[in-house]
Formats: sequence, C-alpha cells, structure tokens
Amino acid sequence: MAFPGDELRARRLEAGLSREDVYRKLHVPADFVQALEEGAWERLPSSIYTVGFTRTYCAFLGLNPEPYIDAALLAGKHVCWNRRGLSAADGPSDRPAWVADMVTWATILAIGVLGWLTYTAIVQPEADHGASKVQAETLDLRFPEQRER
Repeated sequence: MAFPGDELRARRLEAGLSREDVYRKLHVPADFVQALEEGAWERLPSSIYTVGFTRTYCAFLGLNPEPYIDAALLAGKHVCWNRRGLSAADGPSDRPAWVADMVTWATILAIGVLGWLTYTAIVQPEADHGASKVQAETLDLRFPEQRER
C-alpha cells in the first residue's frame, strides 16, 4: 500500500497554503512536509516523529489522521505497537512483554534490598540504643533562696 501523500498535498493546495505556511503554523520543517507528501521515508526522522508529524499535519488540514498513519506505517515506517502504546523501536521485539515487566520489578526489588542493607549496616549501628530508654528523675525546681529554708 502506497502512502497517499498526494491527497495531503492536494488538500494543502486547496487551502491555498505553501509548505512555508505550514511550517509557520505547525513548526514542522518544510522539508519534512515535502518528504511526507512524497512518501520519502529516508528523509524523515524516526518513526515516532513521523507519526506525530502525520497526526499534526492531518489535523491541521482537517483530515482524520488515522488512515494516513496506518498507511505511513505500512508504506515504510515500522513502529512497534504494544499494550503501552507506541514504542521507539523500529521493528518488532523478539522478547515477550512479560520480560520487560520482570526486569522492572527486579530492579525495584534490588533497589529496595540495597536500601534496607544500607540502613541496617550503616545507619542503624551508629544509633545510640541506650538513649531510646526513658529514664525518670526528679528535679529540684525551687529557687535558691527557697532551698535554704
């Protein structure tokens, strides 16, 4: 399936806009707009940016961006979609999704264990354990002249 960039170009020209006008309004470089309209994927940045540019450009032209994003992904930009959304990888991952979850939880657990070991080995031995006991004493709070009587 070829990317329908000519539809984007036709819609832009119908609106009477140049590529520089699009740049001034959207802050998407004119070279990227031209590459998107021509389907020249090698001149575009990574997949994540290409999807973002396509979404922004289509919304600006009043078009539904989803068919254009799908066409862009099928035409040349391979983006991984997983349960967390769009991945920065330019290809499918060989690892199952649970591996990333396990690595995350193992890292959290390791940080917790290291924190506990640090506390028990460094902080707690320096604490004065005898000071934690309460000792009651009576104080003589009389003024000096009252003590002599």
